[in-house]
Amino acid sequence: MKIRAHYPHLVLVGLLWTMHVLSACAQESTEALPTPTVINTAQLTQQVTITPTPQEAVISTSYAVVRVPRGEGLVIRQPAGQSGTEVGHLEWNAKNVSVTGNRTLLGSSLWVEIQFGVDGVGWVNSMNITEAILADDFCSDQRGFDLLNSLRSVIEEQDDIRLSKLLNENRGLAVRVNWYSPEVQFTVEEAMELFSNTDQIEWGVMADSGLAVIGTFQDVMFPKLEDVFLRSPEATCNALKFGNTAGKIAWPEELTNLKFYGIYRSSESEGNEFDWRSWAVGIEYVDGNPYIVVLIHYSSEL
Repeated sequence: MKIRAHYPHLVLVGLLWTMHVLSACAQESTEALPTPTVINTAQLTQQVTITPTPQEAVISTSYAVVRVPRGEGLVIRQPAGQSGTEVGHLEWNAKNVSVTGNRTLLGSSLWVEIQFGVDGVGWVNSMNITEAILADDFCSDQRGFDLLNSLRSVIEEQDDIRLSKLLNENRGLAVRVNWYSPEVQFTVEEAMELFSNTDQIEWGVMADSGLAVIGTFQDVMFPKLEDVFLRSPEATCNALKFGNTAGKIAWPEELTNLKFYGIYRSSESEGNEFDWRSWAVGIEYVDGNPYIVVLIHYSSEL
């Protein structure tokens, strides 16, 4: 059996989704969340635009650190590249980072030059720094709703070519079977064959059972996406809604500075109260335009 494990270092037109979404922070406990306004996917139209409109770009002059675990620092190097000398570091959740505008591509990694300290400049991998978008700007950006609408159509049609158009070339797509599981990273090229790829992938281990989750994207992750996105879920902006569980529900700490939408499918009213499911769709801005960069699955743990 071939095992393929990815562990990186890391409108709308008319009535698309009738909504005003809740711009709250992600919860890190199982306490009850505020009741969000519902987005009903049954009201989705079939016409979508997946090419960002340049004049709608959200211009940001500030950046923030992402994909760095709590307690670790983001190393600043001079010159760019892993072999560059360490000249400083940023905290794992640092905000208000300034960039100089200089960029360089080293192999498949894009590096950006930043300012630090009083007069210091140095280089960091672009994967670890993101354009800082205000919560209100993010939740009111029409293009974010378009991305969700397009993602639902992709799932319904199993259209991986269209999926690749929702991604950024330098970001790709990270998928987690649970929020605490390692990310499985796909490039844009790999995403073009995501639904047909036969690689057996190690997705992680379930905390309640200790069982490893191994299988293709089509066999393991697609049914979980279909179960939520195609069953009239509710959506929240920068918040997670969930049902009964004995486990912790959280947006990963290393993604603190990344904005997201929560997509929630409740359990049947008279059925198993633990049979709820959620997805978080992480969206990152690159040069002012939003792209889907991470999909995280949530379910009940006993």
